[in-house]
Amino acid sequence: MPEDLDGDPYEILNIASNTEPRVIEAVYRMFVARYHPSVRPDAHAAAQLREAQWAYQLLRDPARRRAFDAARSGDSATVAEPVEHPSARREWIKHVLTAGAAVLFVGMLALVVFALYFVGALEFSSSAGAAPPQAPVSATARPLVLAAAALTLQASAGLPTATATTPALPTETPTPMPAPLAACVSSPSINVRSGPGADFAALAYLMRSECMKLIGRNAADSWVQIADASKVEAEGGWVALAGIKADGDPGQLPVVEVETAP
Repeated sequence: MPEDLDGDPYEILNIASNTEPRVIEAVYRMFVARYHPSVRPDAHAAAQLREAQWAYQLLRDPARRRAFDAARSGDSATVAEPVEHPSARREWIKHVLTAGAAVLFVGMLALVVFALYFVGALEFSSSAGAAPPQAPVSATARPLVLAAAALTLQASAGLPTATATTPALPTETPTPMPAPLAACVSSPSINVRSGPGADFAALAYLMRSECMKLIGRNAADSWVQIADASKVEAEGGWVALAGIKADGDPGQLPVVEVETAP
């Protein structure tokens, strides 16, 4: 293994300095598959493979990597680059959605109370004097308003709705969500990102013929959200549409809104 090479292993492998070890290993395997003598027997390919082997051996050793990072940054101590863990962002989104659901439920409950008060089912007294009389509600309108209020409260609380004895209100048939598409990598390798764009952090590499499911797309139809891919967490990531081949039309997938890259 060459030990006398000099250079930046991150630049040789074309990766960021905070790249995880499993991603570094995937990049190295890509170099081996591309520059192996059985594929490219020329001298340039051999030199590329030697540099990749040297860079991989340096970065896979934690002690050597820390020493190189310290020398690279010009500091005597290793400076760890901040890496935002994907689970932190998921926890933040979960809290926001929970708070939004609570606010929505309180609002729907207030709407039901107001509806009951409007039809006369609830009365509020005031020490300052009686409120002026309200206009009477017709006998036909009262059951409809009460039924609508009850249905709204049951729907917001997630309870099953009983069969109504009053005339049913018109409802819209929900649009069915499209099923995920199967797809496989068609290029030699593809980078899995945390969002729809090259500015997002790299999560893993997928090689040719590795398959996955497509569950969403961005508005520009240039990136797709994936799931059930090897070496990728269950929540999946994003890959460029140009590097895969799908068993269907990705344009039928739902559009997923994602925050811009940090």
